[in-house]
Amino acid sequence: KIRILTGVVLGVGLAGALFFNVFKIRNIQVAGNTRYTKDEIKEMVADDKWMKNTVLLTTFHSKVDMSDIPFMNSVEFTFVSYDTICIQVNEKKVVGYVEYEGQKVYFDKNGIVLECVDEEQETPAEGEPSDGTASDGTSADGSLTSESLASESVSSDGTASESSTSDGALSADTIKSARVTTTDFQPTLSDVPLVTGLTFDYVTVNKQLPVEKPAVFRTMLALTRMTEKYNITPDSVEFNENSEIILHYYDTVRILLGTDTALEEKMTRVAAILPSLSGLSGELHMEDYKDGDSSFVFSKDV
Repeated sequence: KIRILTGVVLGVGLAGALFFNVFKIRNIQVAGNTRYTKDEIKEMVADDKWMKNTVLLTTFHSKVDMSDIPFMNSVEFTFVSYDTICIQVNEKKVVGYVEYEGQKVYFDKNGIVLECVDEEQETPAEGEPSDGTASDGTSADGSLTSESLASESVSSDGTASESSTSDGALSADTIKSARVTTTDFQPTLSDVPLVTGLTFDYVTVNKQLPVEKPAVFRTMLALTRMTEKYNITPDSVEFNENSEIILHYYDTVRILLGTDTALEEKMTRVAAILPSLSGLSGELHMEDYKDGDSSFVFSKDV
């Protein structure tokens, strides 16, 4: 009986050792990341006690809440092979930022303030942040010349800080000390456009920007989807007093879209025309767009 018991114990111990050795995590893949690098994502989860065994991790701890990190929602672990896992990153959708009291205030598709970053704080501006998601849409081929643009019309067919108040609000006195809360990881935000023309009196992290017309956030989400599809993110998006949209490109080109009606069709035309506007200065008028229009007036700056 002693020999049998000893054999069982040794067998179980050997099986356990083999299990933990064979299914030890040796390779980690990362997918879905656009704001943080792969190395940063790996570092975020490195201290997780389950990050040792592929089977145990993906079976008992497959999803982790990461909402305490700016611009992150969660990560999910999936089994790839006996020694490899994949970290699928779920990020918060950032559609724009506004400037307020020396801060860049980033917000999501619902206008919820995600983070406040000091305007002088540098974030990575060049190159891909990772091998994660990237827009694979390309703009339509437009071949408009400067000479043709000078004419009457243009054809698109041929072309939270510690100093916040108790309710989380950042007042004018305290917002200047707000910073990205996770200093170890610097998010890439160079593809997020500035939004101007919105008026508000205060900023509250994790609360909606108190603008007069919240429907503007729905418009920003639609714009973001289209600009990502065609890879034509503007330098800034302006909303005038009539809630009409003006896109700014190249520091010198303004595209007047009018209201958000037929926005998808308008942005398809913008993608076709935009490459030929580089180097010019003026306004492309699309505010009176009607279904099927392919020609638009370009007014050069004097």
